[in-house]
Amino acid sequence: MEQKYRSKDSDYGLPENQSYDPIDRDKPAKAEGQQQSQRKQTSSYKKKNDDSNTGLIAAVIIVLLIAAGFAIWFFVIKPNQEADRIAEAERQRQQELEDQKLKEEQARQAELEAERQRALDSARAAQENIPAEGTINVLKSRTGRSYVVVGSFFDKDQAMDFANERKDDGLTSYIIEPYGKTRFYRVAVESFDTYQEGVQQAEGYKGEYGSEVWVLKY
Repeated sequence: MEQKYRSKDSDYGLPENQSYDPIDRDKPAKAEGQQQSQRKQTSSYKKKNDDSNTGLIAAVIIVLLIAAGFAIWFFVIKPNQEADRIAEAERQRQQELEDQKLKEEQARQAELEAERQRALDSARAAQENIPAEGTINVLKSRTGRSYVVVGSFFDKDQAMDFANERKDDGLTSYIIEPYGKTRFYRVAVESFDTYQEGVQQAEGYKGEYGSEVWVLKY
């Protein structure tokens, strides 16, 4: 009994086999350091996470911009380019049609002009082949003009026959009936305003009608 009691007294009334660690005065500082370390790790993680999210967002924006650019090109620019190409092709086709019509019209006008010219040439040729109709002018009174006389006849019929021959050749003749003391019917081939002009032109008729050609002022 006494031994037991001392045993209990020696333990100071504490339970057996129970030990206590000594007070660690540095423990709060260590805990604060751990918390700071954890906060740094958390902050670093958040920063990395934020950087990752920023890169992802930037990548998504770039993809969206590329997709938008492709959509604009495919649905806006390309259709407009195709429409412009079709419009230009149509314009060129219309221009070619107008040019073709213009060429056809010019060719038609050229053909009409050629036909008109051929008709004029034919009419001119036909007119040239028809001898001009001659005339006979019978003078019974003085005119004050000068005449180139190529023949003198006692008989009016002979003078008329000579004038008709010239008429058939398309030439003009003047029959001057007898006047004053003369009894001849004179046949002239040309008339002039002055006697001098008649003399100058008379020389040209001597080769055809002989040297008896002379000028009469009547």
